[in-house]
Amino acid sequence: TYPCKKYTFGYNQECDCRIIEVITDTKGIIIKANIFEEKVDLFFPIPAPKLAVNVVAAAATAYLLGVDLKEIQNRIKNYQPTGSRLKMTKLPEGGLIIDDTYNANPVSMQAALETASQLKKGSRYVAVLGDMYELGAYEREGHYKVGKLAAQNGVELLITVGSLAYHIAEGAIAAGMDNNNVYHFNDKTECLYYLQHNLKRTDIVLFKASRGMQLETLIEGWLNK
Repeated sequence: TYPCKKYTFGYNQECDCRIIEVITDTKGIIIKANIFEEKVDLFFPIPAPKLAVNVVAAAATAYLLGVDLKEIQNRIKNYQPTGSRLKMTKLPEGGLIIDDTYNANPVSMQAALETASQLKKGSRYVAVLGDMYELGAYEREGHYKVGKLAAQNGVELLITVGSLAYHIAEGAIAAGMDNNNVYHFNDKTECLYYLQHNLKRTDIVLFKASRGMQLETLIEGWLNK
């Protein structure tokens, strides 16, 4: 082993870099934290509270490398996500599209569902969820669990697409969702037709699936109908 200094970050009071509070709105999160005893507010332009720990870890690393705190705040504030990672698009009618179609696994599905739930604020909460690949023996259970999470996070209309995503629909109904509010489609063409005739521009709509599903085509097809 190599001798090295150890620094900790997180919510625990004993952490060197401690998160005190996380405030969420549609524009992002404000993280009130102590970075090595210095109090700081960090604004991160993605409204995902689960990312607060990652943000503080990045801030702590930069601080240890000698970057000024104000510069750290500025860089975090101006962060630009790559690809379709929790990309937010506000619609003129008041709705919100959450494009998280870059990739998916059960853990990131949970984070996305929780994030969307915190942002709905009176809008109908719709989730369009597709297959998650490369889960191996956990394939059926992983999809089923995501369905239960959709129900637990207040999804009001669940639309699943793909052969594996059928188990998401199963899990949601088992967790108490009305089966009249759960729709499954084996292919995206059928799914797009349903979206074009049933989604409203006032809805908050989460789109998420593995990269191979290319679920962003459903967003484009719906918006350009």
